[in-house]
Parts: sequence; C-alpha cells; structure tokens
Amino acid sequence: MVQYESIPERNMAYFLEFSAGVKRFVEQPVKIDYISPSGNPAHYTPDFLAYFSDDLGPDKIKPTLFEVKTREILKKNWNELKPKFMAAIRYCDTKGWRFKIITEVELNTPYVENAKFLVPYMRKTPSIGLIENVMDALRELEDHATPAHIIKIAANDFYRKAALIPALWFLVATRFIGCELDKPLTMDSPVWYIKS
Repeated sequence: MVQYESIPERNMAYFLEFSAGVKRFVEQPVKIDYISPSGNPAHYTPDFLAYFSDDLGPDKIKPTLFEVKTREILKKNWNELKPKFMAAIRYCDTKGWRFKIITEVELNTPYVENAKFLVPYMRKTPSIGLIENVMDALRELEDHATPAHIIKIAANDFYRKAALIPALWFLVATRFIGCELDKPLTMDSPVWYIKS
C-alpha cells in the first residue's frame, strides 16, 4: 500500500506502478540532510525513488529520485524548496542517480488516467478460463477488435460477459493485449493481440 500526501503524488504512484520500464519504486525513500537558508541543519524527504528495468538496454535510465509538486506550490515556495532540491541533486550525484521534479502537467495525461483505471485490474489475476475466452475472441476478430466487440463475441450470457470484463482489462494492463495508452481508453478503443 503506497502512502501519498496529495492527488499528484497518488497519480505518480499509479504511473510508476503501471509503467512497464519501472522495475520497482519506493515512497519517501531517503532523508537528505542540508543546511537551510537561515543556516540551520534541516532534512528533506523526496517522494519516490524508482528503479528501471535492465531491458531498457545500454541507455537504461538511472535510478531516479522524484519530487512531486504542483506548479503553484513550486512558484509560491521556490525560495524554501530550492535548497532542498539542490541537496537532493548533490545526494543523487553521490549515488549515480537522477533527481527529477514532476508537476501536475506531466501527470494530467490520458496515460496516467489509463494507469489509474488499469492498475486495480492488474493486481488481481483472473482464472485461466476467462483469460482464454477473451484471447480466443480477440484472435477471431483479428485487427478489428475493441473491448466491446471482444466481450460480445466471447459470451452470450450477461453474467459471463460481466465476468469477462475484468479479465479483458487485466490482459490490457499486463500488456498481453495492446492498445493506445496515450489516448483515453474506452470499450470502443482499438485493441490488438500482442504476439510474444
């Protein structure tokens, strides 16, 4: 269960959990000591630390320490926040990490909305029978599939259709079924079989 202190932090947690390139992430991972502008010792705790998959190749992304703040808060509190962020940059340099500030601009996207929708389905594996039923219907439709078409072909019974919907979204969330994640996802979105 991820702890968060704001809606942008919650959205970032969904983004990190859903992103295929993220191997794992930790919330409030480190406490960084620094000297405040008044000259007093202080500490700062960034929001997330993400580790990325080795599958990203030789140019893989370094572990990244993320701070999530709205643009309004950044602008209003910049003088107070800047020393914290500079301390985080220095800390990351010693670890071989990156430091990145994320705002609502990066998080208010169809991709993040889709992540928020799909992550709950990703967390619960449906029965193999439901998965096979969805995949058989998708193969039958070939290149002209939508979630609505798949469910219509996969079952005639109302209750079976209702049981198939979570299985379909699980397969989308786990990348067995492809879709355009940068566009809002609906029952009429184009989807396709991803060959392994």
